[in-house]
Amino acid sequence: MTRATPALQIDNVMVHRGGREVLKDVTLRIDGAGLFGVVGPNGGGKSTLLSVMTGRLPVSRGSVQVLGQSPAGAAPRLGFVPQAAEFDRGFPISLRGMVATACLVPGLGLWRQPDRGQEARVDAALARMGLSDLAGRPLSALSGGELQRGLIARALATEPDMLLLDEPTASVDMDHAERLFELLCDLGQRIPVIVVSHDLAQIAVHSDRVFCVLGTLWEAARHASAADLAEQIFVRPAHCARREVRL
Repeated sequence: MTRATPALQIDNVMVHRGGREVLKDVTLRIDGAGLFGVVGPNGGGKSTLLSVMTGRLPVSRGSVQVLGQSPAGAAPRLGFVPQAAEFDRGFPISLRGMVATACLVPGLGLWRQPDRGQEARVDAALARMGLSDLAGRPLSALSGGELQRGLIARALATEPDMLLLDEPTASVDMDHAERLFELLCDLGQRIPVIVVSHDLAQIAVHSDRVFCVLGTLWEAARHASAADLAEQIFVRPAHCARREVRL
């Protein structure tokens, strides 16, 4: 990716799932680092958009470039953080072991011990998320907030050029949500961080830009409050005027 190449470029994208049109005429451009919020009602297309960015879902029309490549080509350079609520805490592994799974090489199938460089990245990621003292704990002994920070640490262990998160505060309390978003703001100083979330209060306070998704995509007014965002995504019709979003 050259200096002039955007971190994310989505042009006139349409996506169908199960024979139904989920996204239509989505155009979005992100040029560099920052914290970018994606909000919208259930079924509006937020998760579909995230799947398009990560290459897990093909588009029916249009084009997608991530870090100057196709989503599939950029996948090794992306950090993806799923919802903690969807992660199996019963899996018999320590927090450090879970973070270290980021070092697995796709296609090899067998676990190999991380080399010294990989171990250093795992330790650095745990430290960055304030989890060094909990590294030996089993996943079942972690709180929702600790597990969520562990999942972010796992993504950071690959030293990604872009970070994407799906509902990072879904299973944590208000205090943990505030701390998580403060950490994401810090990460957003270096790389693009894209957060899909229902937490309108945190998104409104911390995001550099906010995108609303309801069948299509538009940018919310800068510094919009949580109440403003709620009005836009629950009141504004899906056939609203669209424009390319540049950051």
